[in-house]
Amino acid sequence: STKYGEIIGDKQYRVEVEGNIPGTFTYSPAKGTAMPKSGANTFSATFVPNDKTRYNTVTNTRMIPGLTVPLTVTAENKTKSQGTANPTFTATYSGFVNGDTSSVVSGSPTFTTTANTDSPAGTYTITPAKGTLSAPNYSLIPEGIGVAYNTGTLTINPLPVLSASSGTGGSISCAKSGQQGTVSCSSSYPSNTRITVTASPSTGYAFSSWTGCTSLTASCSV
Repeated sequence: STKYGEIIGDKQYRVEVEGNIPGTFTYSPAKGTAMPKSGANTFSATFVPNDKTRYNTVTNTRMIPGLTVPLTVTAENKTKSQGTANPTFTATYSGFVNGDTSSVVSGSPTFTTTANTDSPAGTYTITPAKGTLSAPNYSLIPEGIGVAYNTGTLTINPLPVLSASSGTGGSISCAKSGQQGTVSCSSSYPSNTRITVTASPSTGYAFSSWTGCTSLTASCSV
């Protein structure tokens, strides 16, 4: 047996001529080429004698099974912010031969992780599985020899922290976009949440500027 993509040579063609009759051999598939596919492959060796008046041309044919090549599936690393849904998980594939690329792979792997929307910041394992993956001439069966499913890492970043305070002679208030009333000016919010911080100077004072905010108005969105 020979793996798909393995170079064909003397291992596949063990032929000889009785009586040392002069002549030449031709082979199909030719020596030096790659095993064309997994499964059944027809191999033939043809002997052409130099003296065709005394000897006949002879062709010997047999079936040689082509073995599938194991692939490695690796879950790609992902990141997200705390409090958000898990991103779409993806994988990369390696182990191709004979000039093949990931374009020969169809279907999709499945992924599992313990992380969810409520998970705290930290790192979590992404575990891939076969799912509906398939590829002609390749093995993706988890129990197959040489087949590997490598894990990836999901990193959950902590929520951005808003911290605002007023100096002498005034107060501040905070409002969340799309929500009535005020919210805490010192709290954690999901990424891309718009919080409007408003300064209210006391009598006899005037707003000067924010520290850490580029706006010089009395209302700064962060």
